[in-house]
Amino acid sequence: ALDCYEGAPQRISAPEPMRPVPGGLSPQAPQGGNTP
Repeated sequence: ALDCYEGAPQRISAPEPMRPVPGGLSPQAPQGGNTP
């Protein structure tokens, strides 16, 4: 999982990979982007 974030920082900014992770946790996760 770390490789994905470190290797592809562009994917973190994209809304596609952020939806499945923070989508279930909280709405603040996708806005910040700092917290995986």
